[in-house]
Amino acid sequence: ETVSRLINPPMEVPPIMMNALHLIVMQSRMAVGGKQIRTITEVSELAGLEGDKPRLNTLFKWNGQTNKLEETGVPSKLREKISKAAGVSPRQFDEMAQNRQKILESMVQRGITDINQVSTVIQNYYAKM
Repeated sequence: ETVSRLINPPMEVPPIMMNALHLIVMQSRMAVGGKQIRTITEVSELAGLEGDKPRLNTLFKWNGQTNKLEETGVPSKLREKISKAAGVSPRQFDEMAQNRQKILESMVQRGITDINQVSTVIQNYYAKM
């Protein structure tokens, strides 16, 4: 639906220009644990064009039973592209992403939300690399 909105009026982005779009992140408002929250429900990547229609790979999808965003297992072309550009293997890329995820989770657990504190944590991470 998102792609359809982009390529049709009033936006009318030419389908060939969709190659500049790497990821589409869908967000929805829903009730979780009796509270209204806005959460990411789907992450898809633009995997190319089939004729004049963009082809999407859904990488993550919301699971209502577990209340978590879960990987679909579809291989990511963007992951491959970034790995190659960074000069690392896909496995090394995954390890780097997991390390960064742990840092973000740690900040959430410690209640770090101030931009200066977040910046310090990130700077310290890169200083140790």
